[in-house]
Amino acid sequence: MRISVIITTYNAERFIEKTLHSIASQTYKDFEVIIIDDGSTDNTVKVIKNFVKSNNLNNIKLFPEKHIGRAPALNFAVRSARYDWIAIIDADDLWNIYKLEIQINYIKKFNLDFLATKCVSFKKDDEVNIYEKPVSDIREDLLSIITMDKILCRSVIPHSSVVFKKELAAYEISRNSQIDLELWLRLLQNKLKLYLLKLTLTYKRKHKNQYFESNNRFKYILNSYKLRMKYALLNYKFFPIIFLFIKLPYYLYYSFQKN
Repeated sequence: MRISVIITTYNAERFIEKTLHSIASQTYKDFEVIIIDDGSTDNTVKVIKNFVKSNNLNNIKLFPEKHIGRAPALNFAVRSARYDWIAIIDADDLWNIYKLEIQINYIKKFNLDFLATKCVSFKKDDEVNIYEKPVSDIREDLLSIITMDKILCRSVIPHSSVVFKKELAAYEISRNSQIDLELWLRLLQNKLKLYLLKLTLTYKRKHKNQYFESNNRFKYILNSYKLRMKYALLNYKFFPIIFLFIKLPYYLYYSFQKN
């Protein structure tokens, strides 16, 4: 089973080398890496090229592009992928080195089309240990089905954690934010079964330059709320509708807070 690992980058020079290191260190080796640089104005491309050269890697393909936006960049990467399975990682996140191996074992064992993992957030590299080995036995009780009700009420699918079939990876290019959430909701509406592996194999970096923590924070959170409410209404999800109405003041309050 071959994997195409996809990364889109934009001014990611501070963190991309550590992200690439966590990918290159995977215990599962049958993969390619497709990197779409979305018009970076810093040294992102140079850092990537230096990493590839210094580590003598031939499975990483870099496509420097003009700034086209994240969703078009992701779709371009999917079209450029050679293999039938896609793994996503954001340019500032990290993977446990056993991540791909474990996910592939579960996908094969239970014949899955989509598998995410649990994720923890961190700010400093010493807060996580990408080399720590999780439980190795394949256990069915570690799998849970992600329902639309769950995802409408809470974000349960970290974008950097997913491995799924290439044919499912079609991001909505008209969106500027919440492009992953929109895809998950669309897949659920189309009756695809999404699964979460209850092992922490993905690490989400928090830093001040992220879109979520920029001046667009209010718009980002509002878009998340509107998207969830849209799918709740379209699919007659009464509990999530009530939940979202109750949570609206919290969404508004949280959008003005600083982490």
